[in-house]
Amino acid sequence: MAGALAVWALPAALAFVVLSAAVIRIPVSFSIRGEGGDLPRLLRDRLAWQVTLYMGLQSFLFYAGLAWLPSILRDAGYSP
Repeated sequence: MAGALAVWALPAALAFVVLSAAVIRIPVSFSIRGEGGDLPRLLRDRLAWQVTLYMGLQSFLFYAGLAWLPSILRDAGYSP
């Protein structure tokens, strides 16, 4: 079992190395936003709401399907 976990650690380590190299090369600049920031503009953004609704619906469908899966499998003849 430890070997299987080690296999999954390899892509994570590779991603860490690539991300570290990218972060080191990118200059970082910080800015202080005024009162309220961009929240009011974000709340009026149609694309932001579309993405939010899409991701919410996708999550809802997955978890609803996952909740019904034991009943579906039991009805198909699998033992509890």
